[in-house]
Amino acid sequence: MEFTTPTEKLAEIRLEIVTLVEQINVAASGEPFYARIILENCQSSRRLTGLISNLRVNEYKLIFDFTEDRLIEEKLMQDASEKEVKFEKLRGIEVFQTRSGKPMFLSES
Repeated sequence: MEFTTPTEKLAEIRLEIVTLVEQINVAASGEPFYARIILENCQSSRRLTGLISNLRVNEYKLIFDFTEDRLIEEKLMQDASEKEVKFEKLRGIEVFQTRSGKPMFLSES
């Protein structure tokens, strides 16, 4: 079996995700931002929606600090953790605005 084609395809996917992460970080100007990360979860999609900071790529994983607001017994609680998402589970990223309220726009290229 020839592995050149799958290896090339994986390199293209990694380059696309690295480029997207760079665009997001530039749009956020180093500030934490609100976003939704869409993941594949067996038979359906799962979404992580919250405040993201320190977004980066390591090998074939997207890594970021994630803070999610939860309403527990009528009290707003924040749950912070570091997340790792393998490229094969990633289905999309939708950015909204920075923590200070600045809208985020990404180029279409």
